[in-house]
Formats: sequence, C-alpha cells, structure tokens
Amino acid sequence: MKKSILLLLYFFCCNLIIGQNNVQLIEKHGQYYQNDRKVIPEKLLFILSNDTACLKTLNLSNKFSDIGNACVIVGGSVAIGSGLYLALALTDPYATITYAPVTVSLIGLGICLSSIPFYVLSKSYLKSSIEIYNSKSRADMNRFNKIELNFGATSNGVGIVCRF
Repeated sequence: MKKSILLLLYFFCCNLIIGQNNVQLIEKHGQYYQNDRKVIPEKLLFILSNDTACLKTLNLSNKFSDIGNACVIVGGSVAIGSGLYLALALTDPYATITYAPVTVSLIGLGICLSSIPFYVLSKSYLKSSIEIYNSKSRADMNRFNKIELNFGATSNGVGIVCRF
C-alpha cells in the first residue's frame, strides 16, 4: 500500500514538473526563441507548418516578403544602374548631361521605398501565425496536462483513481 501511494505521489509530482514546461515561441530583438533557444528560420518554418491555420498565415507572410524582395531588387538595380550611367557620363567630356538618369534613380528609390509596406505586412502575418501557434499550444497543454484525483467506493472498499 505504501509503495502504491509513493508511486502515485511520484507520478503526480512528475506531471506537475512536466506541466510547467512551456513550449511557446517568443520574439526578442527580432529573433525568435523557443525554451530560451534561438530558432533559425528553417526550424521556425517547420514548427509553424504543423498546423494548417499557422501555415496559411505563414504563406501569406512569405508572399508579402517575396513581393517586398522583388521591389527592392528591381528598384535597387534601376537606381544603381542609372547612377552608374550618370557617373560614366560625367567622366566623358563630349557627353551631353541631362537629368534623366537622376529622375530614373529617384524612380528606383521610390520602388525600393514601396517595399516597406510589404515587409510590414509580412511581419504582421508572421506575428499572427506565431500567436495562433502559441494559443493552440496553450490549449493543448491545458488539455493534456490535466490531473484528476478521484476517490470512490468500489466493491473492495475505497479506491483512488488518478488520471493525468
């Protein structure tokens, strides 16, 4: 009898210790951490792809990030290319200098600046995906880490049932 009570107490204490282990994603200074360990982007993708709701918002985040990357590449190449053209035109003494390359450079910089809203949207969808993951992990932990201790009468006397 003493062994069964000690065994029951042991399982109860172990479950309390394991139940305190929180598996949430936390953002600190632009990096994501899980259990105080830094999560690399590939691991973050793997963690969030296990749930369909997280995966949908993560895909939206990736789409907006790709659009922002395309804007930066196109705008940057236009701005750098027209700047190089202007620099080469200034070194040629026979070239007529116009302000067209400056205008094209400003258009390229404008395209680069238009990528900022896409990055902001990408970041917000990533945060919402992590919030969905964290809320579901809390709900799963509450469901799985329930401890029930029931006393009841049985045909042999009083019985104890512990479910965890």
